[in-house]
Order: sequence, then structure tokens, then C-alpha cells
Amino acid sequence: MKRSSTSLLPPDDLHPLLECRHCDPHRILGLRWDSSGTCVARVFFPGAASVSLCLQNGEKVPLIMAHGDGLFESPVNLPEGLPAGPSSYLLEILLRDGRKILVHDPYAFAPSLGDVDLYLLGQGTHMEAYRVLG
Repeated sequence: MKRSSTSLLPPDDLHPLLECRHCDPHRILGLRWDSSGTCVARVFFPGAASVSLCLQNGEKVPLIMAHGDGLFESPVNLPEGLPAGPSSYLLEILLRDGRKILVHDPYAFAPSLGDVDLYLLGQGTHMEAYRVLG
């Protein structure tokens, strides 16, 4: 069944993301600024009924479900002086079974694999994959 989308993402980004094969999810998930200078929060969490940003100052910003497969997004007006880093917000996720969880956004952190790691992993020659993959 194909689900409709109201996402702001172009199809070239949306479809690979929903199929878990996007080559650079750090570019589009988390808090990101679009070409007009607007901050957009975007979370992909299959199985979520709703997602809200819980800002460091106590404000809660609900995100809009942009696709039924678990993509949530919304423009966000960050309060002045609030950095858009990993410690500035948490995600409150309401799961479809009614449980709520509070988590850090993994896309608020920089990618942990460098270009050389990706190259060597792709070749199958990375001799210390256990160190970079955990």
C-alpha cells in the first residue's frame, strides 16, 4: 500500500529515506536549515504515533506527521540563544502502543564514520571495523 506524503523533502531524498537506503541521512534528519534560512526539524521513527521536540528551555514543539511510514517534520523557531546542538533538545516519541519514550536525536550528533572508514568498509578491507561500528 502506497502512503501519501506531505513532506517538504524532494522525492529524490524522501523515497530512499523511507526505504532505509539514503546515502546521507545526516544531511536531512535532525535540525537543519533549508535554503530559505528556516530551521526544520525532521525525524524518521517508524512505529511512532507522534513526535515532539523538547527544547532545553522547557518548550515542547510537536512535529507534523509528513508520511505514514514514520517521517515527522516541522519548521521550528528556535528561541534566541538556544544552540541547535545535541544538548539543546530531546525527542519525545509516542509509540503506537501508547508508550512514551524520551531520547536524544541521533542526527543531532556528527556522523561517526569518516570517508576513509566508509571506503574501507565498502571494499571489505577495514581491519578495525569493530572500533568504528561499536
